[in-house]
Amino acid sequence: MRPPGVVERVRAAQQADRDWYAARPHLALAHGTRRFISLTGLLWFHDHPVQRTLEVLSEVVAARATGADLATQAEQPQRCLSVALMLADRVGFPREPSSGYVDETQELLVTLPPRVLLSREDADTHADLTLVNEAWWRAEGTSTPYSAACMVGAVGYWRPEDRWGLAGHMKELRTRFEDEPGERPSIEQEITDSLERFLVDYEVWWAEVDS
Repeated sequence: MRPPGVVERVRAAQQADRDWYAARPHLALAHGTRRFISLTGLLWFHDHPVQRTLEVLSEVVAARATGADLATQAEQPQRCLSVALMLADRVGFPREPSSGYVDETQELLVTLPPRVLLSREDADTHADLTLVNEAWWRAEGTSTPYSAACMVGAVGYWRPEDRWGLAGHMKELRTRFEDEPGERPSIEQEITDSLERFLVDYEVWWAEVDS
């Protein structure tokens, strides 16, 4: 059982995370792009309404329109942005989407990102997309450990046993981060190190599978 005051601690942790991004407006495009790609992976599990993913996509488009960049020249984040902009062109943003539009849009959102970014279409693709995406952005220092743990931990509710044990581990780290404020620096480092190790393991695994 978690210590008393969990709701207050979670809200405080979430607000601190929002404040971190608000204090870094140069990361707006990176923040939106990361969230969008991760949400497309979670959308496969009906984790949230399609409209939420579209709202984040509209934030990406708006940030791009201001001339913002990703604050990194790394290949994978750039590919993520290209996928987001491609989907923005395909999807559009009608104010009152029809049910048919929503169905078609969801199909695009859950199909194209893993196909383009991971070159995969197997049963684990969508969950792995969120894991890999969060590891990419954390490696660039353009996301917080807490936001990465939250996104990856969300995968753990739908696929608690991935082949790397990452989603379940991130759920535990997220809970510890919220419940043990005094230990947050070490927990943040553990999150970052775990994602770094995962990314190496994933690339080794994929090289073997794809050979």
